[in-house]
Amino acid sequence: MFNPTQDKLRLLDQIRMERDFLLRSLAGLTPDVMERPATLGEWSVKGVVAHTEFWVRLYLDAMDAEARGEKPDPLPWGLSDPVIEAMNAADYAQTVSRPLAAVLGDFLATYDRLLAHVIAQPDETLFVPGYHAWMGRDTIAHLVFAIAVEHCLEHAAQIRRWKSESTVGNSQ
Repeated sequence: MFNPTQDKLRLLDQIRMERDFLLRSLAGLTPDVMERPATLGEWSVKGVVAHTEFWVRLYLDAMDAEARGEKPDPLPWGLSDPVIEAMNAADYAQTVSRPLAAVLGDFLATYDRLLAHVIAQPDETLFVPGYHAWMGRDTIAHLVFAIAVEHCLEHAAQIRRWKSESTVGNSQ
């Protein structure tokens, strides 16, 4: 059975595929529609893109901290839902007023940075459980798959559902 958390090339392909799927999900939406508040629950489409980038950036920041010999800030593993919701709300408050072009540019740049990071990692740093002490017995590949593939797919599907149900999403 295919398992991208055990094969670097497949993991990279999955990251690219879901990033591109999310970007294709934006096709046909005007900037005004993407910035409209409360389009997708409490957030705009722009806010959902920023949110997706936020979690990938948190991972990359944790890896940067580890490379400097520092203990990384906690990632979602082991955090309670209220803590995760507070992190999401704090990030949304910081990004809600940012220009759409900046949010989209950050999304692309962060995913490019993630791809370069995964490419540069030796297999043992990606696939050996417990290699990174702050990850417990989990693997970096599993975390990357969760935040950059599954999370991205979740929000791309959310945008596509909204587009299919919305006259605004269908008319743009």
